[in-house]
Amino acid sequence: MREELKLYASALLILLCLAALLGLVAEYGFPLHAYIVEGLPRLLIPLKLFKEVSSAVGRFLWDWRTLDLLSQAFVILAAVVCCLALLKPEVEER
Repeated sequence: MREELKLYASALLILLCLAALLGLVAEYGFPLHAYIVEGLPRLLIPLKLFKEVSSAVGRFLWDWRTLDLLSQAFVILAAVVCCLALLKPEVEER
């Protein structure tokens, strides 16, 4: 009975949150095209500086390809270990 009450309470809370979200959406519209004004420049951030940085990062990664591959392998290994930890069977306490 208590689990059923928790289920109903959580469902009611979710419905109330959705109703509040829909109320906010109905009250405040989303101005999809309000920011497209003819007088504004298309690029607000100059790309000249970022082209230099991106080419330097690309050169670094290709020159130090071993570091890149080791970091990718570490991320994949960490993901596998985390997934296995989630799938570990529970041990009953005595």
